[in-house]
Amino acid sequence: MQQSWLEVVELVATIHLFNEEDEMVWNFNSSGVYSSQSLYKIINFRGIKSIHVSTVWNIKVPPRVHFFLWLVINNMSLARDNLAKRRKVEDENCLFCL
Repeated sequence: MQQSWLEVVELVATIHLFNEEDEMVWNFNSSGVYSSQSLYKIINFRGIKSIHVSTVWNIKVPPRVHFFLWLVINNMSLARDNLAKRRKVEDENCLFCL
């Protein structure tokens, strides 16, 4: 019991309080302000930040690769999970995620 108390005291000693007013911060976008769009991205893309599409077009690759990357960035590639939205798929698991 004594050891637990000492751990709590040690933990509390690391906390620093300031005389500033608290504010809400949404950590899932750069502005720190909540938006339904940022929540949608978190729900659908599991917090993975999207690549800027303009960057894709600057890569020196064939046009078909540009198009494929654009599909992937916009979550429109015909992976099993997206195919399952259009027709019945026996196994929706990603081949790369096994």
